[in-house]
Amino acid sequence: IAAIAAARSGLHSTIIEATNSLGGIGTAGAIHNYYHGVAGGIQDEVDARTAQISPLFCGKWDVSGFHPEAKKQALHEMAREAGADVRFDTIVTGVRLKSGEVRRPAEPGKDIVLREGDRREKLLGVLAASASGAAMYRAKVFIDCTGDGDVAALSGAPFILGREKDNICHTYTQAAGRLDAKSGGLRHLNFDAGYVDPTDVDDMTRARRYGIQLYWQEAFTEDTRLLYIAPMLGVRQGRQIIGEYQLTLADEIAGRRFEDAVSFMQAHYDNHGYDYENESNEAILWVWVLGNWSKAIGCEVPYRCLLPRNVDGLLIASRAISLTYDAHHAFRMQRDIQRIGEVAALVADQAIRDGVEVRLIDVKKLQVVLRERGLLDERCRPKPAIPELQLRGLAGDTSAGLSQAEGSAWLAVRNGQAGLPGLKDALGSPDPKVRFKASAALACLGDEQGLSTLLKCLEHRTPDVPEGNRTVPLWQAAIPFLGVPGNRDAVPALVEILRDPEAPLDSLIASVRSLGRIGEAGAAEALRGLLQRADLPAKRALRANPGVSPVLEDARWQLVIATAEAMGRLGAPPEEVRDILRPFLDDERAYVRRFAHRVLR
Repeated sequence: IAAIAAARSGLHSTIIEATNSLGGIGTAGAIHNYYHGVAGGIQDEVDARTAQISPLFCGKWDVSGFHPEAKKQALHEMAREAGADVRFDTIVTGVRLKSGEVRRPAEPGKDIVLREGDRREKLLGVLAASASGAAMYRAKVFIDCTGDGDVAALSGAPFILGREKDNICHTYTQAAGRLDAKSGGLRHLNFDAGYVDPTDVDDMTRARRYGIQLYWQEAFTEDTRLLYIAPMLGVRQGRQIIGEYQLTLADEIAGRRFEDAVSFMQAHYDNHGYDYENESNEAILWVWVLGNWSKAIGCEVPYRCLLPRNVDGLLIASRAISLTYDAHHAFRMQRDIQRIGEVAALVADQAIRDGVEVRLIDVKKLQVVLRERGLLDERCRPKPAIPELQLRGLAGDTSAGLSQAEGSAWLAVRNGQAGLPGLKDALGSPDPKVRFKASAALACLGDEQGLSTLLKCLEHRTPDVPEGNRTVPLWQAAIPFLGVPGNRDAVPALVEILRDPEAPLDSLIASVRSLGRIGEAGAAEALRGLLQRADLPAKRALRANPGVSPVLEDARWQLVIATAEAMGRLGAPPEEVRDILRPFLDDERAYVRRFAHRVLR
């Protein structure tokens, strides 16, 4: 989309594509439908052209979403018609900066950390390799549309990789096309195959091999027969480049507006996580406690998210855009990313014609063009999931029901200390569910006033499950929040979980993490006892799909490494921690190795 928009503006546009087709995950990745996201702009033309071509591939049969082969052809035709130079089977291998430095990929999995005083570099060219040999591509503006932000990372832009607690990225899929036995049409299989580090080629190879093996059948039936296995691995997340602004989950939930808005995004918190104890406190509150996994969220996208810190002459227009880990789960939909590609091309055009650096363009002037093209059409504006209303106490306001409790709990966490009075009022509500939600939100803010409510739920194993999607029993939801304030009163109940043979895996990991945060040295012995148990649960079932073998992720590493980390925090000897970690330091899964080495450091 970026290449087409740039070429239509009259620029000399070259697209460097690592595969032999355009369209990425929607075509070569076999995810040939739009799940969420906002329409508008050139992508509407692409969809219309795709629909026009589809009968050539479908005949009298139908297709779910769009036909991937038709979209490949539509994109290529439109790129050529616009005058873009398309280079297939060409991969970027390095960058040239104005300082004269040439940078090539670092050691797999290495983190780049933003250092105080880092100088800003100017990107002058990218090195690329193909069957024709190596070449240097120079340009006035580069647009990084790689899903993992490869060019930005090579250029020295800081980034995050995975969630904070263990650096895992979102689950990947090995999608495939299948024949619908009833209609005869084309459908696709999309499931969670496991985890992968997309910056490590060995791990990507392992994930591809494993993903294909999941399709093994002793005998294929009408319901399991495949038409093809997608050539592109369905990596849902890699690096998130840190830009001049990082969009947050709170922004998306509040429907936030920005003075430098250039687009919209809309989805829900589409986190395929199965271990929310390893997610952020805000994510645990939003899903486990408030049950809002499927609640629609969306907001404006600020231009600053396209600008990588420390690098000039470069824009980010992919799922690697500047977001927090939590925000990424909603802002990764094909429509929203296609919009960003067009925006980036229009920025490049304006910057080149005005003779300024991309970060210095007149955004107001850009917004006029974006409105003309339908990319800032008010009719497409998403509605806030929880409007930024003034916080109210809940103790005397039961008429508003739990929706008001959810809104107040979330807004209080977002507003920090300013939200404490409303939450403390809610502790007096006659509704125990309201009291629990307020207590969890207070704990998020490090306040102990609702700790007794959480602790009672754990001690009594309160089985009540909040309404909503992907919630858990209150006793389990309480565990992560008991560790935040650091109150040692919770230690005995958490230790009891570690000794309980019926406690599920997630509650064990959550208890381990909370004990590590509280820091009571005496709990180290209970952690040692946990590792000596022979009956530890270790398997976690991921989302399956008919025709694919169920994926049982071996999650023992999560429990053991988290325990080693907690023991280190509680003062265990370094040698003991190293011995616990030793089996995982050379694990074939790169993300496991990464976490183990991080804890060891």
